[in-house]
Amino acid sequence: MRRNYTNRLFLFTLFTLLFYALMQAGGPNKIPFVKDGEFIQRYLQGKESDRWGVYVYNRAKNSFVRFAPEYKGVGAQISPKGTYISFWGTDKKDVVMFHGSKGWSEELKLQLFSVNGKRIKSFDLPVGGTVWFPNEEKILYVEVPYAEMANPENKTFWILDIKSGDRIKIPDKGSDFTFAKFDNNIYYFSSEKHKVVRYNVRKKKLEETEYNGVDFSNNGEYYFYQSPESDDIKIYETKTNTDITATILSAIKHDLSDMKVNWTAVRWDEINNLVFADLDLKKYFVFDMKRTAVTRKFDGFYIGIVDTLTKEAAIIEHGKIITKGIE
Repeated sequence: MRRNYTNRLFLFTLFTLLFYALMQAGGPNKIPFVKDGEFIQRYLQGKESDRWGVYVYNRAKNSFVRFAPEYKGVGAQISPKGTYISFWGTDKKDVVMFHGSKGWSEELKLQLFSVNGKRIKSFDLPVGGTVWFPNEEKILYVEVPYAEMANPENKTFWILDIKSGDRIKIPDKGSDFTFAKFDNNIYYFSSEKHKVVRYNVRKKKLEETEYNGVDFSNNGEYYFYQSPESDDIKIYETKTNTDITATILSAIKHDLSDMKVNWTAVRWDEINNLVFADLDLKKYFVFDMKRTAVTRKFDGFYIGIVDTLTKEAAIIEHGKIITKGIE
């Protein structure tokens, strides 16, 4: 939202995994995921897939299958415990999903389904970004009316109670909102305060911070910031807010001395490794923060960890899903 490299990483961010335990063929270490149809077409050569379909990964078949096929949808996400799947969609077949300069169809509602395909309810909200709370009772929701898309730093966001439908408006505007798992609070860049602000969920109050970014690892030990003007990255230790970029980049340069590629950080994976990609999102490597070393390189789209016990990751190579260990 805030950064000008968003266009290049838009698909990666939009389709980034929100993998969580206990879905198909589960166990607490198994991680499922959902994707939009555009992802299937782009990365899995899914020529016959519906661009506006929602697809769930079937572990037994090692493939994606259409979810709620009577619905068109975008922005699919799975809740932290694997109980729900949410997306903006409609079951009206003749709806034009996107109207160019007019934006998304007004027919699209935030749909809430159980993972077995049963529709639970819908919310009459404009298409925007969402992040689930870990307890699955609330959703952090950013309001993105199409008329305001040109101003990505000035978004309004809310906390939506999925049972009652009640909303709490966060009393500020900003961008790059995230729900931090390490302390269960919301962080974002405030467009009014021009700094990173924490919304304390328990106290329901805003708290200014000295952090320089909001991309925290799941355990909260580190975070990174990507410059809006370039691909430059800064990596920090959260507790001390110390810049450790030089140490990390030195280790990466040593481990990847044979690869002449420009890299950019894209996200943290589910076990607190920092994931980097080339600028075309076709090559990836995983950096272990504890060992200060590159543990695995991939020629293909890195989806993410599918098993936290075996540390296996799902990779797309030549249009097919394969799994590899990351160590």
